[in-house]
Amino acid sequence: MIFPIKAWQTLKRGYLFGQKTYYNNGHIGLDVIAEKGTPIYAWQDLEVVNSLFGKDGGNTAWIKCPNNKRLFRLLHLQFLILKGKYKEGQIVAQVGDTGALSTGSHLHLDISKDGILRLDGLSNFEDPELYFKTFTK
Repeated sequence: MIFPIKAWQTLKRGYLFGQKTYYNNGHIGLDVIAEKGTPIYAWQDLEVVNSLFGKDGGNTAWIKCPNNKRLFRLLHLQFLILKGKYKEGQIVAQVGDTGALSTGSHLHLDISKDGILRLDGLSNFEDPELYFKTFTK
């Protein structure tokens, strides 16, 4: 398994790009600053199950991985991406700056543990940074 952006640990990350938070009333994911157009890679074999434009998150992808009950969301993408299956290491999207909540070019990544997006509480979300540190090569 790889992280979706190469050299991500050398990039600024967190909420508002200054502090590392993922659990608070306004933010449930990890933001990684990267230039617009930076490739986002499939971190393992995965399937994009939904691709949509949302007012706040802009171009968004919902992703499931085989044998994994998590739902991954990528927000603020440069373009809408094609639904379908991708192999680990394949480019699935590019970093963008879309949606009303974007404050600059970055990737927002959040993970719902039970595979269902529930924004009414934070208990089903997990810290993406810890998830990828645990499982990446």
